Amino acid sequence: MSPAIATVAAGAIYTGLQWAGVAENNFWLWLASVGGGIAIGVGATIALTRSREQRDAARAEELGLTPR
Repeated sequence: MSPAIATVAAGAIYTGLQWAGVAENNFWLWLASVGGGIAIGVGATIALTRSREQRDAARAEELGLTPR
């Protein structure tokens, strides 16, 4: 899921900057789209991992699978 989030973010940033008039050969367009995609992908991965770990731990406790 993380690669998909990063790809969508990079595409959205690239498109938004293009619509704002930034030229395709502009360094900042590429830096923002690639760097922003990576940053958002990393942030999403961290958030999803934490959420999943908490949900899994709660479910394991519900089922009585926690170590005693």
